Amino acid sequence: MSAFTQGTWQYNGYDILATGENSTNTHYIACMYWNGSHAEMDANARLIASAPEMFEVLIVAQEEIQQALQQGANTPGLYKALRRITAVIEGINPSKNALLWQ
Repeated sequence: MSAFTQGTWQYNGYDILATGENSTNTHYIACMYWNGSHAEMDANARLIASAPEMFEVLIVAQEEIQQALQQGANTPGLYKALRRITAVIEGINPSKNALLWQ
């Protein structure tokens, strides 16, 4: 399990909230403050709110690349991508993954 707040993160125009499976459990993740550009604030908020989904996509990408390498794929770009993805995952959740392909 990841250390960050679980659930669907949503931006309501002011705050980023996490709602668990039981919709009565809502957690505040961040409050967005306007500092010049509403468009920039909205874009930042949408990026933050999408973080859990992006994390899960990184996990899937990491697993797929590891599988391809284990099956004999030998493309330098795959190794580079795997190192970068693993570094990001480790930065988010240090206990989640190890470099299985070394």
